[in-house]
Amino acid sequence: MLENASSNIFWHQGSISRRHRETLNGHSGLTIWFTGFSASGKSTLAVALESLFRKGDFIEVYVNCPLSVCEQRDPKGIYRKARAGEIPSFTGISAPYETPLTPDIRIDTDQIPVDACARELFEFLEDQGYIPNCPTVPDIAISNS
Repeated sequence: MLENASSNIFWHQGSISRRHRETLNGHSGLTIWFTGFSASGKSTLAVALESLFRKGDFIEVYVNCPLSVCEQRDPKGIYRKARAGEIPSFTGISAPYETPLTPDIRIDTDQIPVDACARELFEFLEDQGYIPNCPTVPDIAISNS
């Protein structure tokens, strides 16, 4: 893995390695680009969905969450640092955030729980043919680690 360019960028480790995922699924992975403010739920949603991919492609998921909610969550304390001026050019505070114009899907993490967000994205992936249709959406284990 590359070194972080900034001490304010954090790697979020998934629970399944790429090699293991590809061996289990018998194919290469799918890249999903989660965009949104820090603490909007991008990493949590990504981990909840990481073992469900079936087809190599790229989709953009806009993880929508109001800045005020992201600041309340702030698990890494970076909004507090940005407000104190310790992090220059911080997206949403001292630098603009450009909402995607045409994301493939928008998930509003401030309005529905993460398991429902994961199910919504799972159903989108099914509908678009990225994963095979299932008679029922599998239970998605959510970890808040």
